Amino acid sequence: QNSIVTNNANYGFYRNSGTYTSDHNDVWNNTSGNYVSVTAGTGSISSNPFFVSATNPYDFHLQTNSPCRQAGVSNTDMGAFPYQVGPVTHIVVSPASASLVGGATQTFTAVAYDANNAPVGNTTFTWSALSSAGTITQAGTLTASCTPGTIAGGVTATSGTVSGSADVTITAGPATTLAISPSTLSIGAGQTQAFTATAKDACGNSVTTPSVTWTTPGGAGSITSGGVYTASCTLGGQAGGVHAA
Repeated sequence: QNSIVTNNANYGFYRNSGTYTSDHNDVWNNTSGNYVSVTAGTGSISSNPFFVSATNPYDFHLQTNSPCRQAGVSNTDMGAFPYQVGPVTHIVVSPASASLVGGATQTFTAVAYDANNAPVGNTTFTWSALSSAGTITQAGTLTASCTPGTIAGGVTATSGTVSGSADVTITAGPATTLAISPSTLSIGAGQTQAFTATAKDACGNSVTTPSVTWTTPGGAGSITSGGVYTASCTLGGQAGGVHAA
């Protein structure tokens, strides 16, 4: 069981009398035949085992794409030299790019791979973020900065001397406040003044101003749907005399 018999000048499995069934082996490409008086049993295959190096210098460990990986008894590797994960050569961060509004959060994940693109398990990552992208926890959760823009390599996961990065795009968020201009006004009775409203997101970034409804309290005058105010003839101050929503 769990044997790899390949490229012999004679037979793979040979029995000079009687018959025998052998299971969970890879018997392949043997010159005089793979099986003589031996039956390939359960879990047996006949495929290139894909050693790391079948020529000098020899390395009979299995490659990541070997059909012998987890093909043996109890899902073990066939052969004397099972697949061996190499050192981390590259790290992939997911998502590779993320777009979020200023102040929002995004959780990133990372997977380390060896030179054969096999995942390297139990890898510990150190997370970092460019200040223009925001701040990040060691669990990989980014809180975006308030400055819109695209930051190449804004988030990085590092293991030892190897790192991988993801891009971050920050956009302005939905309107959360309206600023009226002018903010204060002294005006003669019956005169007019045009007001404007500017919308900002939670970070204070200017955003497209939504449709605004203009109102004035009783006795303060009147205002059009376009924000043109006409003062009343009643003298005196009026706090919140113009309102936009």
